[in-house]
Amino acid sequence: MKRSLFLGLVIGLVTSCQGNLERKAINTPPMTGSIMVGLVGNIEGEKKSSIQQEKPKYILMEVVPDLMKFDLDTFNVKAGEKVILELDNLDGMQHNLVIGQTGSLDKIGKAADAMLTDPKATEKNYVPEIPEVLFATPLVNPGDLYSLEFTAPKEPGYYPYVCTFPGHWRMMNGIMKVEKNG
Repeated sequence: MKRSLFLGLVIGLVTSCQGNLERKAINTPPMTGSIMVGLVGNIEGEKKSSIQQEKPKYILMEVVPDLMKFDLDTFNVKAGEKVILELDNLDGMQHNLVIGQTGSLDKIGKAADAMLTDPKATEKNYVPEIPEVLFATPLVNPGDLYSLEFTAPKEPGYYPYVCTFPGHWRMMNGIMKVEKNG
């Protein structure tokens, strides 16, 4: 009777803790000769703890007032790294930030200029709908801050970033250097 009550309590505890704990069979003392359910760690085990320990890289990108440029010409990230890029628009007009595939600066810029004839360009935040665009912020109003979260490309290389408000791309651009991870 006591053993049944004890096992019932253990099973109830395991069932109620299933969301946070991993079940693992362990041998009980030789007296009982039965298998009991023990509680160890969390469900994802080491995978979850390593993910929790991986902190994203934080980058603050400011728009330089009245100069049509970003304050950073380049920034470095690791391949596959999680990134939080904050765009702080200190200028008196709207700007965005678009990150493109390697070698795509001119193509993205020309596609942005062509959006002048698109009646829905503002709704699209002047972000061209082309495959070269990897990540983009919306248009950020003067004095506002926008956080863009993304995972850096897996391939090392030089990825351009640019403001795609028509005409801005020629001056407002830089390079995100993706470095080999490890």
